[in-house]
Amino acid sequence: MAFIDLESTLAQAEVLFLSFRSLVEEVDRNEIIRVGMINAAIADEERREEETAVADAMGSSGLRRRRGSHSSTKSGKSVREEEKRELVPDELRELLISFKDRS
Repeated sequence: MAFIDLESTLAQAEVLFLSFRSLVEEVDRNEIIRVGMINAAIADEERREEETAVADAMGSSGLRRRRGSHSSTKSGKSVREEEKRELVPDELRELLISFKDRS
């Protein structure tokens, strides 16, 4: 019958867990950066559309366009909601929280 060395097994488990925690933290940092870049791009696009609408309203056509009557059918909020994604499931995050509580 073979026995498992408890000390080395626990040490390996701790190394794996710490590696997992560091990976989750990196994913979270990257996601914050990605979402920030998307939100900045959306804000730039909305600003350009507003500037275009104002320029069109002041143009030579004599007709004023209503605010928000641009060709885009998606609002910035709906795009932001679509772009949000869950990379690390809540069940795995609960493991990290549980470990912090025990420390």
